[in-house]
This record gives sequence, C-alpha cells and structure tokens, in this order.
Amino acid sequence: MSFLEALCLGFIQGLTEFLPVSSSGHLVLGRHVLGLDASGLAFDVVVHVATLIATLLYYRHTIRDMGSASIVFLRGSDKSFATLRANESLWLLVLVGAASVPTGLIGLTCKELVEPLFASPKISSAMLVLTGCVLLTSLKKPDQEKGLLAFGLRAAFLVGVVQGLAILPGISRSGSTIVCALLLGLNRESAARLSFLMAIPAILGALLLELRAISLLETELVLPMMVGFASALCTGLLALVFLVHIVKRGKLFAFSFYLIPVGVFGLLWLP
Repeated sequence: MSFLEALCLGFIQGLTEFLPVSSSGHLVLGRHVLGLDASGLAFDVVVHVATLIATLLYYRHTIRDMGSASIVFLRGSDKSFATLRANESLWLLVLVGAASVPTGLIGLTCKELVEPLFASPKISSAMLVLTGCVLLTSLKKPDQEKGLLAFGLRAAFLVGVVQGLAILPGISRSGSTIVCALLLGLNRESAARLSFLMAIPAILGALLLELRAISLLETELVLPMMVGFASALCTGLLALVFLVHIVKRGKLFAFSFYLIPVGVFGLLWLP
C-alpha cells in the first residue's frame, strides 16, 4: 500500500464513518478500484481508531459529564434505579452499556461469517442500496419530544442490535442506528449523541479482535497506516460536525439520493 493509497482510504474512512453512507462498504469499493488486497481488515481497524478519537474529541464534554456522574453515583449512598433515571449523563451511560451488549454478541458470533463478505463489491453495493432505503424512512419525520431520560433499556437494546447488524459491509452504522432511535421516538439531537457514543465500545471491541493482525504487520506498512490514520482523524472530525448539523435539521434522508445510485452502479458494473 502506497502513501497516496493510504491517504485516500483514510480519507474515505473518515468521511464515511460518520456520514450515513457506510465506511466499510466504501472501503471495500475503494480497495477494489485501487486494486488493493480486499482482506486488509487491520487497516480498517487502524482508521476506525482514528474516527474513535474524533468521536472522543467531539463529545469530550459529554463523556466528562458521564464520568463525573458515575463517580458521584458510586460514592453516594443511594444506588437505586430511580437515581440512574434521574440523571441524564448517568442514564446515557446506562443506555450505551445496554446497546453494547447485543452489538458485542453479534460481533463475536458473526465475525468469521462476515469477513469473507468484505471481498465482494456486489454485496457491499446491495447493502448500500438497503442503507439508502433505510434513510428514506426518516423523510419528513417530525422531531420528537422524547429525550434520553424517556428512552428505555429495551429501546437501547434494539438500537444495539441494529448497530450489530452494521457489521455487514455496506450497512451504515451511524445511519441505521440514528434512524432506529428516531423511529423509537428519540429526538434528533439525542439520537445522534446516542449513536456516536455507542460507537466507542463497538470500535474498541473491534480493535481488540484485530490486535493480533495489527501486531503482525510488516514494517513497511506502518508508515502508510500512520498516513491513513491521520487522514481519517482529520476528515472524520469534520464529517462528524457536519452530520450532527444535518441530523438536527432533519435532512438525514438526503444521503439516500447518493447511496442508492452508487449501490446500483456497483451491482451493475462491479464483479
């Protein structure tokens, strides 16, 4: 992998990780267009870590509040469920934890089954079309009044299941989870916040699963991966800022007008 190829793939990852267009699907198509080995999951994990850092930077105040609320709760004498539901930062942490359970189970049990699919541009293309159709369901959906404190554990678990299904190349993690949260009644800002914070344990889990692959990297691939990492971090942070703005305006469905034609193109012209 050359520096230019790593730069391009890092740019694709950073841009598409947060925009609801599926980073995995675009990486599959990008590798195919560039003529690279389609099995480079270690590179995928490295650039995913870059977008994880972008998430931590963007939501640093929310994460700080979650941590502070957790410390106060653990030190306090009242550790009832009602106390958890009374603090939004604390309840958000609980929701992220509940959503991470099904995501982790799906990732662990389906990893080996899904990995061969990353070699198929047609499967990724079909999933891009499906993602576009999912985003269309948010068309003209009014903003809800329900905030995080009104969002239950069952709903969070369901969003976690949807996040787990995004292990398939071409299924947008951010797009599918935000739409799922919106359909379950969560308001736009809270849906975006929950979706991106849910990504933190999911990406960390993927990193742990691929640590061996990363540790066995050849020396000449280290620098290209660093280039891809830096590219993904910069573009990812910009894309996150942009998407949160789009979600708040209720324009998430607009990305379907890009996804569906790209997916159809891949189905018709890629092997």
